[in-house]
Amino acid sequence: ELTANTITTLFFVHSVTKFVFFAVNAEGFYRTLGIWNNPNAHPLFAESDARYHSIALAKMRKLLVMVMTTTVLSVVAWITITFFGDSVKGVLDKETNETYIVEIPRLPIKAWYPWDAMSGPGYVFSFIYQAYFL
Repeated sequence: ELTANTITTLFFVHSVTKFVFFAVNAEGFYRTLGIWNNPNAHPLFAESDARYHSIALAKMRKLLVMVMTTTVLSVVAWITITFFGDSVKGVLDKETNETYIVEIPRLPIKAWYPWDAMSGPGYVFSFIYQAYFL
């Protein structure tokens, strides 16, 4: 439960982090965008513009690789932790005020499906769908 809540929190913090990162680096972004929109630079500055353009492209490529690597590692970690620990949850019986243990499917995201997601083709389909979703 704690792991799922931590991952959910990190998922939502990710969007805030993106906005802060963009706010800090907005000047470089708009400068690069301005260069891309100005293909007819003065010949005197052509070499400098080409150099800056290549540096900007290298930075963007590096950022893309870092983001994609982090995303893939996060998905692999999320799917991996699914197989650790017991696949059960406690349910409160309101009549007797007792908690009893119920088995749940071993899926990365706790969800309800109209088919049997505990085993067989339903489980395989649900697992592949959730891995794709992540």
